[in-house]
Amino acid sequence: MNRFIWTEIFNCGALAKVLIPSYLNHHDDPIHVFGFPNDLVGLPSHELIIPVAVSQDNGQHAVSCPGLSEEYLRAGFESGHLGTARLWAYLVISRPERYLIHIDSDIIFLGDAVNDVVRALEGGAVLAGPRRMYRLNQNNRDDVRDFNDCVHTYCFGFDREQLRVRSEWGLVRQIRGQTLLGRIRNQRVLDFFDTISFKLMTRGEVAYLDSPDVGQSGESSVKSQFSRKILEVRSAVGTGCAVFNGYGESVPDTYKRYALESFSIFAFYLLDLETGISRPQPGELEEKLLKLDRKNWRLEDK
Repeated sequence: MNRFIWTEIFNCGALAKVLIPSYLNHHDDPIHVFGFPNDLVGLPSHELIIPVAVSQDNGQHAVSCPGLSEEYLRAGFESGHLGTARLWAYLVISRPERYLIHIDSDIIFLGDAVNDVVRALEGGAVLAGPRRMYRLNQNNRDDVRDFNDCVHTYCFGFDREQLRVRSEWGLVRQIRGQTLLGRIRNQRVLDFFDTISFKLMTRGEVAYLDSPDVGQSGESSVKSQFSRKILEVRSAVGTGCAVFNGYGESVPDTYKRYALESFSIFAFYLLDLETGISRPQPGELEEKLLKLDRKNWRLEDK
């Protein structure tokens, strides 16, 4: 198999209680689940689930990460997405598979969305996922409207062989969008991994899975077949779960507050957990969560 599918649950292992069963209900490919040993406790035993513990004592675990330091990752996750960037850079450098496919730990599968990513990559795309709008961005970022659209990373994949990597340190900075060369070239990004996406765009086709017919600059579609296969609660749920568990000391306070609110929604509707953190008034999202059949992982009319 020339593809590698992974998610990470560092400091937020509870999210796997939703992601993993919804993934298994709709997919037949193995998924690697990265975390610290405590995060992987309670992960169900299944032939398609491959737990990967990042630990100082990797000898206790069937699958480990040679050369990846637990201390290095823990320090990164205290700053939020630095830890994620360090893991991703490690995988780009160390994995032998051509296609790397990532799944956020806080999404819910309602269909076989990962199969769509795989088909696009095997069909020749160098990058495949849901559209991240640049020209039509809703971030009030007029400075990026001349750039082509990237893809969101909550369920996406890329052709690892199209990347030229000079150093792991440099790759971490590129994944975070914090490169000197990018600033010199006046290349501004909206989010995580976009700098790498721009590099991949110069080497091949991008498959915008939620809006394939509108070219390199268009509008994403929540009504597309791909979008209907995934239910997103809200961004930053994983960070909120980590902060709730006492991690992420260096995460900015404004982001912490938003992340905790996101986790509070997720926990209440999907983990049957009352966090004590305030939530917004219920709306369309909460209605969907109430309709979610957590046995078959589909939305039911009620």
